[in-house]
Amino acid sequence: MVLTKDYFNRKEIIENPHNFIVLDTKHILYRHHQLALELAIEVTNFINVLNWANEMYKNIGSTLQIDTSIMYEVFQATLEDKPFNEEQIKRYVKTMQDYEDFISYTGKFAELENVYSPSEVELMLLGYSLSMQSDLGKQEVVDLHERYGEFSGDIRFKKITVDQYIKGARSIFKKK
Repeated sequence: MVLTKDYFNRKEIIENPHNFIVLDTKHILYRHHQLALELAIEVTNFINVLNWANEMYKNIGSTLQIDTSIMYEVFQATLEDKPFNEEQIKRYVKTMQDYEDFISYTGKFAELENVYSPSEVELMLLGYSLSMQSDLGKQEVVDLHERYGEFSGDIRFKKITVDQYIKGARSIFKKK
C-alpha cells in the first residue's frame, strides 16, 4: 500500500504498477487519521485473505469456514478509532483463532516444498521397471526424466487426460 509520494520510486511499484493503489493523502491533516486509513486498508487486505481461506475450505469440500463478519466491524472501528465491546472482542478472537487453525493446516503443506511420489516409481507403475531404470546411464536417466516430466506436469495440472498421460508416458520408454 502506498499512501505518500515518497514511495513512487520503489522498484516494485515501477515494475508492477497494477498491483498497487496510490492514494493522495495531502488532504488528511492529522497523522492519526492517516494511520487509521492505512490500517483500515490492511484490514481490507486481511479480509481478502480470510475470503481466500474460506474459498479453499469450500473447494476441498470442508464444512469449516472462518466468520469474516467481525472484520467489517474491525474496519469501521479502525476508521472511527473506537474500541470493541466484550462480545465483539470475543468474536474477533474466535476469527483470529480460526485463521491460525487454517495457517496450521495449510502451513504443513508449505513446508513440504513440492513433495511428490518419485518419478521412478511412477515410471515403474507405467511399466518401466526399476531394474530397467537402474541399467540406464546418467545422461539416459536425465533424458528420461526430462521427457517424462512434461507428461507428469501436464497430468498434475489437468492439461491432459489420464488416457493421454498413460499413452504419452509409456511412449517415452517404448522407444528404448
